[in-house]
Amino acid sequence: MKVAARRLVFALLVLCTGCAIAPSGDTALAARLVGKWSQAKYLGEARIEDATELGADGTLRVNGVFHDATGSRKYSANGVWRVEDGHFVQTIHHSDFPGWRPGLPEFRHRIITISEWEWVMVGNEGGAELRLWRFPK
Repeated sequence: MKVAARRLVFALLVLCTGCAIAPSGDTALAARLVGKWSQAKYLGEARIEDATELGADGTLRVNGVFHDATGSRKYSANGVWRVEDGHFVQTIHHSDFPGWRPGLPEFRHRIITISEWEWVMVGNEGGAELRLWRFPK
């Protein structure tokens, strides 16, 4: 076998081996999201501040404060999450967030970027940008 042909075969074997052990894009994104994140955003006239904890087992816990003209109220939520086709998908099973009710559909947000300290995504409903910051590990 000629040297060039051997190099090509070797390169293909290395590439195939890497594909076999490399996690899928969604799996890699999910691994980077595990941990505790915070955000502050406006929802109409209300301000929301929360901390979201994403477990490696797909569990989701949220603790936050909802501020509006009537005052400030703490809230919590729990559910499940996953990454699917480059989207962060969450389903809330229980929450005392104002206006939440059982049976609401899952929320899907297209992941833009995840760094060591910042996570940016865009909501499918209206395309609003969501920006979260990682709590120190």
